[in-house]
Amino acid sequence: MIKFLLRFIESRKANVSGESCEFQLLPGSPRDTVEIHLPDNRVICGRRGAPVGDFLRALDEEINAPIVGAIVNHELHELTYPIKIDAMVKPVTMADPDGMV
Repeated sequence: MIKFLLRFIESRKANVSGESCEFQLLPGSPRDTVEIHLPDNRVICGRRGAPVGDFLRALDEEINAPIVGAIVNHELHELTYPIKIDAMVKPVTMADPDGMV
């Protein structure tokens, strides 16, 4: 246990000093879920491949104007756009300039 702690402390020192750290490839499979990260730092988790509109339904009661689209990873999309990977998402409402087009 002590050897493990000493190695851990040494690895932390290396990371803090700017030296490279070692990465390990571990066996595994992709998650069945993905996360969308909102501008206010909240996270919504849902099924991989679900439309972005399904994720944004969690915000319906908070937003006064209808949600008509979403900016997903800096690109404007319809609510039917599938979320296949974790993404940064900003809802677009009728009150937003992009939502009035």
